[in-house]
Amino acid sequence: MAAEGYLDLMEGSDGLHQQPFKDKILQTLEKIKRQIKFTKEYETLGSQQPIWQDIDTLIRRCEVPPSLHLHRDRCVAEVYADPMVGKVFENLLDNSLRHGGEHLSIIRVSCEVTDPVFTITWEDDGVGIPPDEKERIFERGYGEGSGLGLFFTREILAITGMTIHEDGILGKGARFVITVPNGHWRATHCGV
Repeated sequence: MAAEGYLDLMEGSDGLHQQPFKDKILQTLEKIKRQIKFTKEYETLGSQQPIWQDIDTLIRRCEVPPSLHLHRDRCVAEVYADPMVGKVFENLLDNSLRHGGEHLSIIRVSCEVTDPVFTITWEDDGVGIPPDEKERIFERGYGEGSGLGLFFTREILAITGMTIHEDGILGKGARFVITVPNGHWRATHCGV
């Protein structure tokens, strides 16, 4: 409907004034494409058995732009998770890039055993998240863009009992903590 509305507005304008309407139509179509992609991915969520996946490998697969440094403390462990768990790290990267601000320069990923759970922490040096939004960012449709990334992230993790919350400090960066329950992680090398 939005695209049709902009097309109607274009009909009554001359060529010089049509560009803003074309831009709005393209933005609307991009949102529709993201929604369709999300729907396809969401439909497959939980349809396959969880598998053991190496955390370090999942993080290395993230396409980090050259302007950003990804520092990872070797997470020498595997998690038992939905095959789509790689999407969690893609969504966290996307969130950092979209909302970190112009001074975003580093992302740190670390892993830690805190008996009886294992935590994976994703933190950036961006602008952070206001306290009143820390839980709302995981709601479907909340925020800029599609409002689906962090919602989908939480859903993927929940399949195998993992949780995620944000506890960064506004002005100092976002900090997402993924908690992996005992039995759903295992060390792959010495170090964990």
